[in-house]
Amino acid sequence: MSNLIKSVYFQMDQDDTRVINSDDHVVQFAPELLQQVEASSVNDPEETEPVGEFQQGMNVLNMEDVREEERARVQEETSLEMESMLADARAQAEEILQNAREQADEIRQQAQEEGRNAGFEQGQAEALKHLQEEALRQQEQFEQQQQKLKEQEEALEPKYAELMGALIEKITGVLCEDKKDVIVYLIHQALNQLEKTKSVTLRVSKPDMLTVSAQKEQLRSCVSGEVDFDITEDDSLQENQCIIETDQRIIDCSLDVQLQNLKDQIRMLTIM
Repeated sequence: MSNLIKSVYFQMDQDDTRVINSDDHVVQFAPELLQQVEASSVNDPEETEPVGEFQQGMNVLNMEDVREEERARVQEETSLEMESMLADARAQAEEILQNAREQADEIRQQAQEEGRNAGFEQGQAEALKHLQEEALRQQEQFEQQQQKLKEQEEALEPKYAELMGALIEKITGVLCEDKKDVIVYLIHQALNQLEKTKSVTLRVSKPDMLTVSAQKEQLRSCVSGEVDFDITEDDSLQENQCIIETDQRIIDCSLDVQLQNLKDQIRMLTIM
């Protein structure tokens, strides 16, 4: 690992210092050695000499050796204590490093989660924007298509009215050729819509004079009350044309006029 602790620093309290003096240990350690020597002498009488005389081979206690032994013992204890402190420091450093790794992992996971959430929200916003734009585009196309259809309808309405008018005229023309008394029907319809009047005069064309005169009584019955009813021939009128004159107004019930009115009504319907 690149973050291993290479050295340990200690802060010393000057008020709480301790001086290790090897001589004090020697003072305590020397009597013990002397007692061991004396005990050895008592247990071995043969080697005991009178006090005060130097005997050859007697063990002499060397204080320098005692001091050296004590220094070695103190150094060993100090080394063990230092090793223990270093081990504790390494354990603390490893714990700190492990906590740092865990915090870094949490921060990284949180950042990834926030990134995913931000990306999801951004994707939703972009999708919503795209849908709104597409809906607006579809709405614009629909409105344009509606406007186009309306313009086409407005352009076709006059043509449709003309076509219907021509078709009606053609159909009624065929019916008129097949049914000669169509003018009688038109006169009958007009008389039924008259208000009360005192006199009625039917002016018809020469080709229709015979047909209309033959239906005089039937046509007269369409007018209520006593009324002067007369039929006259008008050379200015053409076949299927008729003018009704009363004491209040004049009505043109000619076939061509009715067809024109029908055409006009169809055109009005297409404009509305």
